[in-house]
Amino acid sequence: MHSLLKSVPIIVLFFSCFHFSSVAQTHYVLAQPTLNLRNVNDRSEVVAKLPYGCAVEPTGRTFESTEISNLSGVWKEIVWEDAAGNSIKGVLFDAFIFPFKAPLWGSKSDGEDNPLKNYAYNSLDSYGFASGWEFCNGKDYQSWSEGSTSTIYFESTLGQALRFFRLWVEHTFEPHVRSGYLSEIGQEELKQELSRSWNGASTLYVGPYMEGFRLSVILERGDHTEEGRSIFKIEIEQFSD
Repeated sequence: MHSLLKSVPIIVLFFSCFHFSSVAQTHYVLAQPTLNLRNVNDRSEVVAKLPYGCAVEPTGRTFESTEISNLSGVWKEIVWEDAAGNSIKGVLFDAFIFPFKAPLWGSKSDGEDNPLKNYAYNSLDSYGFASGWEFCNGKDYQSWSEGSTSTIYFESTLGQALRFFRLWVEHTFEPHVRSGYLSEIGQEELKQELSRSWNGASTLYVGPYMEGFRLSVILERGDHTEEGRSIFKIEIEQFSD
């Protein structure tokens, strides 16, 4: 598997029940419609509700690991700036944030032929590189085409990769669910697949049967990085039967 343009390295030091990293990287919320930001000392208290796609700044302070909605992750301290410019500190479950910008579902670019490729292109930094992405290849989606494949590579934690994958699965199949083209059996299968846990040891495949063509979304884990994260691949395939 291809190596990625490396993101800012994270150095981890363990101390007591939490550890500190010397460098933090901006993350973006992947929870819809909002993600609860909780009090650092009392997690029963919600101090803010963070909207999907907003930027948060990790402080480097990380607490114990856990699993929520079959997603693995850790409690992480972050700082969020609200619309009024106030900085609010709290902790959140880090499987629901992502080290690259969240997809803007329903945006103008999303209506084009290949949302996956457009997402990678729209993540370009000021130097012209896709931040964290090596490339997004494959044919553009075309009506009545025999087939198309698009692939992206990225670096994240296991829980973040699975959450990001679930978002793409939901987005990819949503038009077929809305139109009724995906049968009730297929919709139930899709629902079950979206709740599965994943340890990264095998390929995760989601593709309920639809008469006339095959549509699937695939997640694979590749090499570990020096920062303790991993390289992941998401591939969307569409082929006529």
